[in-house]
Amino acid sequence: MEITKLEAFVLKRIKFGDTSLIATLFSRELGKISVLAKGARSPKSKRGLASALEPLNKIEALVYFKTSRDVQLLSAAEILDDFAAVKNDLARFEAAVEINRTVLKFLQEREPIENVWKLLDKAFARLSQIDTDKLASLLLGFKAAFLDVMGYSPVTDRCAVCGGNLTGDIRFSPGDGGLVCGNCSVSGIPLSDEETNLVGRLFGRPDDALDIEIPAR
Repeated sequence: MEITKLEAFVLKRIKFGDTSLIATLFSRELGKISVLAKGARSPKSKRGLASALEPLNKIEALVYFKTSRDVQLLSAAEILDDFAAVKNDLARFEAAVEINRTVLKFLQEREPIENVWKLLDKAFARLSQIDTDKLASLLLGFKAAFLDVMGYSPVTDRCAVCGGNLTGDIRFSPGDGGLVCGNCSVSGIPLSDEETNLVGRLFGRPDDALDIEIPAR
């Protein structure tokens, strides 16, 4: 067993026993892990663990880590950012919850992915700053970048069927794995030139996806 310092986002938490909490964290160092905060809900607790483990918080945590157990023991936690501007605005809060849900659902336990960490860190910073009419665009950009980082992005720089240039009536074909040229497309979603360009940009560079403004239509 060793004491490990982690920088982490709180994805969710549940009550455990009469006074404790179990939280799921996404940490930069260890990936997604579960931690037990003993006595965090006790009236006598003075460690501030309950407030630190509020979902959507970014924290620094001290964990007694042991590879043989599924739930690690949390020793201490300090809030680095509580994203108050996000939590106090319903639209921002809903977007943040959706981002959290994506990370929680698709990441495996103890699989640290630096690019996912950077993407999540950037997304939460943007959630606090951007105009609310751009939240839907940010959320779609995050999901596109997340797919890209995880290795599930569609083919967008060439025809997914023949490998040739994207010409003619271009379509997006999930079954074929991406954009399909006019010679190969028999099914899929027809795209305009503007939409084809937008899809290529969204899945071209994960670092840029959050900065792309997607037209509402």
